[in-house]
This record gives sequence, C-alpha cells and structure tokens, in this order.
Amino acid sequence: MGVKKLSCFLAIILLTVISSFLVDVTDIQADPPALSPFNSNDVPSGVAGDKVIDPYDEKTTTIFRPLTYDNGSGLGNSNKFLNGTNNPIAGINNGFSTNPINHGGGYLSLWTKSNHAGVMWSNDAYKMDLDKDQYFSFWFWGSDQDMTTKYSNGGIAFAIQNDPRQQNAYSYDNVNGTATTDAALKLSPAESLGLFAADQNVPHLSSAVKNSWALSIDSYDNKSGNINDSFDKGVYQGVPITGQVYLSTSYPGEADSYLPFTTANGTTAYTIPRTVVDTSNMSLANGVGMWHHLRLLYQAPKDGGNQATMTYWFNDIYTNGSSNTNSGPDSVDTQANPRKIQRTTTIDLSKLHVTQDSDGKRLVRWGLTYRDDAATTSGGSFVIENASPVMNVSVEPEVIDVTQDNRVLTDDNEYVNSGDQLIFRNVLNYNRGVTNWTNIKSVIGVPTGTILNKSNYGNVTYGTGSNTSSVAIQNATVSGAYMSYALTKGLAASETTTTSPHAVMDVNMSAQAADNTDVKVPGITSYFNGDYYVGTTTSKSFIIRGKQTKDLQLSVNESNPIKVFNGGNVNISGSLKYGDDSAFVSPGASIYLNVNGSDKSALTVPVASTGDKSIDISDAVSQELTKELKNNELNVGDNQVTIYARDSLGNVSNKVSLTINVSDQSVVLDLDSNGYSFKDIQALYSGLVERKGDWKVNVDAVNSAWNLSASASSLEYTDALDQVHAFDGGLVYKKGNKIQAMDVNVPISSSADNTGTSTTIIGQNWLSDEGILLQSDGKTNTKGKYTGTIFWDLVQGP
Repeated sequence: MGVKKLSCFLAIILLTVISSFLVDVTDIQADPPALSPFNSNDVPSGVAGDKVIDPYDEKTTTIFRPLTYDNGSGLGNSNKFLNGTNNPIAGINNGFSTNPINHGGGYLSLWTKSNHAGVMWSNDAYKMDLDKDQYFSFWFWGSDQDMTTKYSNGGIAFAIQNDPRQQNAYSYDNVNGTATTDAALKLSPAESLGLFAADQNVPHLSSAVKNSWALSIDSYDNKSGNINDSFDKGVYQGVPITGQVYLSTSYPGEADSYLPFTTANGTTAYTIPRTVVDTSNMSLANGVGMWHHLRLLYQAPKDGGNQATMTYWFNDIYTNGSSNTNSGPDSVDTQANPRKIQRTTTIDLSKLHVTQDSDGKRLVRWGLTYRDDAATTSGGSFVIENASPVMNVSVEPEVIDVTQDNRVLTDDNEYVNSGDQLIFRNVLNYNRGVTNWTNIKSVIGVPTGTILNKSNYGNVTYGTGSNTSSVAIQNATVSGAYMSYALTKGLAASETTTTSPHAVMDVNMSAQAADNTDVKVPGITSYFNGDYYVGTTTSKSFIIRGKQTKDLQLSVNESNPIKVFNGGNVNISGSLKYGDDSAFVSPGASIYLNVNGSDKSALTVPVASTGDKSIDISDAVSQELTKELKNNELNVGDNQVTIYARDSLGNVSNKVSLTINVSDQSVVLDLDSNGYSFKDIQALYSGLVERKGDWKVNVDAVNSAWNLSASASSLEYTDALDQVHAFDGGLVYKKGNKIQAMDVNVPISSSADNTGTSTTIIGQNWLSDEGILLQSDGKTNTKGKYTGTIFWDLVQGP
C-alpha cells in the first residue's frame, strides 16, 4: 500500500560551511616579476605599433593621430612633440618574440632628452561615446634614467576632451613658454602636463584643453611658489616622495579647477585644489624598473544625464599576469612592490559641453598628453593594451574537469584529482566595435601541476547555435609554461569565412600530483593578441588531490523489487562509507544513475559535516527517481536502475542494481495553492464559523481506491509586539449531525472503485454548514488574523 501525505509546514534551511583537512598541501605561488633594465623583448603585449599611430601619413585608420600645428599660414609639423628623429614608434613586433608572454605589440616613446612634450588624440572613427560604458588599459615605463636623482618634473595624463581644436588641442604658454621650431608656439610648463593652463596666459584659460576631464600621473611636486611651478603649493606638501607618482583627477578647462595666489614678486600664480590624491611607486633606480599597468572603467549615466563615473586602477597587475595585492594608503610602497591604487570618481559631463550628433550620440576624443622638462630624463614609453571605443571584446576563462563529468570548477568545488583530464577554456565574444579583431595570436598558460596534451592540443570552435565549425589546434608552439597558437579566424560582428562573433578555445591538459599530496595551483594568465586589441585572462585557481585509494562502499536498504504507484513517489534509502571507516573529504561524492539503459546527470551529495564517515544519498536519489517517474521515464511494469558513486578523491564504488515496479494505479490530491480561510467573526463569538468561498479539495485517481483523512493544528495570532495569542477553539469536521474535532486524524472521504480514471470533487460539494468548519468557543477577545495548518493524508488502496 502506498501512502501520499501532503502537509503545510515551515522548512528551516541550514547552511553548513564545510572545511576540509588537506593532507600535505603544497602551495605554488605566482610571484611579481623581478626588476630589470628596459628591454624591448620584454615589452608587455599591446596593440601593434602601426595600428596605434602613423607619424608620417597621419592615417585615420590608426587609433591616434599625433598633434598637428597650424601657425596661421597653413603650415605645421605633424609630430613635432613626439621625438627629434621623427620616428616615435620603436620595437614593433607582430610575431612571437623570445618571451612568449610579451609579443605582438609595439611601444611608443613619450619623450627624449631634447623633446619633452607630446599629445595623441583619438581619430574620428575611435571617438568615445559618453552614453556607453567604456574601458581602457595601458602599460607605462617611466624613464630610462635613475629616478632617485633625475626623475621628471612633469608627467602624463589620460584625458577625454571636446575642445574646438579637436586633435590639435594642447596647452601653450605664449608668455614664458619653451620655444618650439614654430616661434608662434611656446610649450606650457611641465606642471601643465600639456593640459592645464599656464599661469600668465591672458585670458588665463585661453590655451588650456577646454571641455575636458583628466587623470594625471605626475612625478613632481610643484610647490616653489613661483610662476608656473606652484600647482601643488600648500595642497599636498611632500607628495610625492622620491620615486613616486601621484594620481588625481580634474577639469583642466574649468576656472574652478584653479586657485590664484600672489607670489613673492607680486605676480599671480595658481594652485590646483584636489580632494583626493593617491601615490604609487613608478621609479627606476640602479638601472632597473618595471612596467606599470593602468586600467580605467567608464560607466555611462543610466538615464542619459550628466553624472558618469570613472574607476581607475594603477599598478593592479604585473606583466606576468599576477595580481598586485599590495593595496591601501598605509601599505608599503617600494620600487619592487608598488602600491596598488583603485579609485572611483564622478565625472560631470556638463563640463564637457557635448551636444548630440546627427545620430544622437555624444562623442568626445580621448588620448594621452605628456610634458617633461628634465634634460637628463628620457625613455618614457607606453603600450596601449585595449580600448573599447576601438572594439569591445570579452574573453572569459573556465577550467573544466572532463573526468568528473565535465564539471566547471567553482569556488565551492575547486578540487580535481591527480590524473584528471582538464580543459582550459577561453570564450571570446565580439560585443561591438568599429573595426574587426584580426590576426589573433593566443598564448595559453600551462600552470604548474598540469601537463599539456601535446598529442591533442584541443580545438577552437567558431560561431553560435547550429552555425558552428571546429578547428583542431595544430602547429602550436610550446615554450616553457606557454603554448602559442594563431587563430584561423578573427572576431567581428558577423559570421563570414574569415570572422566570427564568437569563439571557444579549448586546450587539453591533465592534473598531476604525488600520491597523498594536495597541490594548490594558482591561476595563470593567458593572452590573446591581435590587431587593435589585447585580451588577457587568468584561469581559475584550484587544488589537485594526490591519489588516495580507498574502498568506497555503496549500500541501498530496500527490498527488490521496489513497488511504486504511477504518479506517486519513489523512496530509496542508501548511504556511502569507506571500508576502513575513514572520514570523507569535501565536497563529497557524485551519484550516477542509469535508468533502463539511459545515463542520467550526476547527482551531488555533500559531506554534511567535517569528519563524517558516511554520506546519506537517500534524498538525492529519491528525488531524482521521483522526477523520472513523474516525467514518465519510469514505465508501468519493471524498470531496471543501476546506481554507483564516485567520491571527491576519484574512488568509484560498487554498483547496485534495482528493479522498480511501477503500478498503473495512482492517486493525486489537488488542493488550492493559495490556502483556505473562514469568515470573519466578532470577539467573544461562540459557535461554528463557515468557510469563506469554495474550498478546492479534489482527488484524481487512476485504477485505484483511496482514503482521505485530515487533521489540523491550533490557530494562533502574533501581534506587533510579538505576543502570541491562541484562538479559543479549533477546526472540526461536520457530516450530518456528527461533529469531530480535527486535533486528531478524521476521515474526510474515500472511494472503493479501483478501475478507470476519475476526479472526485470534495470541498466544493460541501454544504455551507458541513465539511471542515471552525468552532469558536467564545473566549477569544484579541482581534487579529489567526492562522494554522491542515495536514492531509491520502492513502492509496482500500
């Protein structure tokens, strides 16, 4: 006889945090790169130099164009402020270099000993849309001179601007400025960074970059109190110290970005008020230094308004892909361990004075400006890593354990077993852009503790849905811990013979660890370098468990065959334990079911508590087989079910075979999911209370007799002060003149017919003064809404 009991009750979910004890854990760490002299072979990956700028032809297909001057006679020099040799691009390398991490990009020199200023603004095609989120990232090398004694008294800035001069926007000082080859133009002082106003210009803001916002990276504290050397006077004395730069934001073209004061000579100079200044090390000392990373995330106004935000990170990662964890204003800040900076600031777009173009877009230029006056300082360089106005591309990593049913590793389950086959997956998506991402060269990191499958590197699948094609990875180059491979297609908005909007790159590896030893494997960085964009990802860190052979025993405590009714529940009682009675480790085990020759998805059964020596599989298996029954995957008659398990260490249990016999009989209780209620009464009322509305209580039966009974809890009301009030009375069942209290099980209805299909309507056939009613005994005097629970028992069979 099968029993189906339906009841309403409060379920309390307990969250158990499980901490496993590891046997002999080895931790593989990713360290920051060592300080070194500047080396063109170790330039971080970036956009190829000939895609960044062309100082000769001023191609509009490049991201930037160097500043063009017009002296009023239509004469100018396209790259006057870049360097003295008319060749700002150095070290272009579009192939693989001796260092497979750093390749495919070019670096641009920022200044030389004889030329100390420059600017590059984005070309028309790559303007920044202020109503879309944007991101940018760069690498900077500050100098090739010892910054402990010869560091620059200028700096560099990332800026966005809507200056009427467009790509010719730059700050000049026609009173005291440094003369250029064009006598009509004089450079503004180094403290201006090529953006801010020179002190003595008339009007003061006449040559500042107008309608602009800037993030300054400045290496000198201008505080002398003299003309053109006082931006930092009285504001942040002593910042930065030797080897440091400070980061701050401002609006160079706004009058309220400057505070005037009178110098000792009676002239007017200016300071720049700053609410927040961050400092971080960017020094080159004793002939060695490092590349420094800058990342910016612009978040557009959600309502089309003028309040945007910019979040910037400086020194957030190292060139080897590892994260810099040295953060906070009180952290140590040294040449080898620079401080990580993260700051979010608001940008008032109204200060940019942008109007919508014919397409309804608010577009501004973005770029870099720099200024330096130290005659002994040279060699500042930068690499552009990516910029979303050029293209918005995402690259997302996953680590998949193929051996463990293609399980994607997560923070909740980060364990693999020695010998497991792994897939290191990177998913590439082209989201938007004005140019295609072509000539993509991947450099995939192979973390310590894993082995690259050189007989089957993997594959790249292009396309989406049914329109996909897979290409085996062949002719890959392996160097140290990296595999290099050129993708056969680029990424673009549409699917063509040469491009695709989506690609999935799977690289095959295996996990290796010594027996009884667990190895912590940190994430490793992979690189995707192509025209106009460089993507980097860091794989999920995980733990490799060394082989621990154990006798995993599965037991099921049910008679065979197990008899169930169609439409009912399948109840299985079972557990896992080890032959040596040892404890399980987290996360637990996986249960595998085969039903009538068809494999089902693995079920996860966790370890309930640390130190548990058994795992209960009853609920997981019962729920899955009940679902199979309701989905008609279990047929009327005999069904063959095989169950086995695999623990977190990779040990596989014995198999248990069961026969589940499904009867063609079923009964289902159909109730109102919204619950039930009675009519309102006055305090101290005594008597029976009728139901409110029709109560839906139906029984659907197939070839089965049945009996329905019910009981009820007492009724209670909790007031605003959390005081609980009991109702004086309770639920009763009335049939004819017989009234039965429902504090115990009371028969409600039944059917002896065990043939055919039927629906018995019970509640809606009750007369208003019959069926389930409420008995009020007349002593309830606290008003409120009283609630309780009805427990229904539907028994299948005579």
